[in-house]
Formats: sequence, structure tokens, C-alpha cells
Amino acid sequence: MRHDAGEAVRSRAAARLYFEGQPALVGTLAERYLLGRAIELLALGRQPRALPFHPALWNSGSRRAWPALLARISGPDGSIVAVHRTWLGERPDGGFGQAPL
Repeated sequence: MRHDAGEAVRSRAAARLYFEGQPALVGTLAERYLLGRAIELLALGRQPRALPFHPALWNSGSRRAWPALLARISGPDGSIVAVHRTWLGERPDGGFGQAPL
């Protein structure tokens, strides 16, 4: 499979973003977000390696940084091809959900 130059640039940018995240989720806002979705990291036995946390990821739509849960999207060869971002915001009840973007 042949990749064009644009795909290579996007893959490098995705890898950079992914590795900016903190690998440990325990004790972060991402852990609180996952708990609100009934996903308990400690019950899993280990944290999924594909899910780092970024404490302040810029969102161009809202023109500000938000905490974010990142999810690695890998190609068939295991390389990072994209990163899914879930920006997090505090809800009125004190929990964390998706940011109001």
C-alpha cells in the first residue's frame, strides 16, 4: 500500500499528539469520565495502553484548551494513523462528561 506525503505528515502529527498525553489515567479527569460511563480502570486489571490523557489540549472550535482523553487509531502495521480526541468538561453534578463544544 502506498502512502502519499500528506498521509505521512498526518501520521507524524497524530503520533506527536498521542505521545504528548500522560500514559497513566488513574487519578486524572479521564478516569472520572470513564467511571461516569461505568468503566472502572482498576476492575480491568490494567489500563488500556491506547488511551492516554492530555490535561490541556487546544480545541480550535472553542478557542481554548480542555482536558482530553485520547485514543490511538493504528494502521495494519501498528503505526499511529490518527488520534481520536474526547474533550472533557465538568458537569453541574461535579462529574465529567464531554466538553460543551
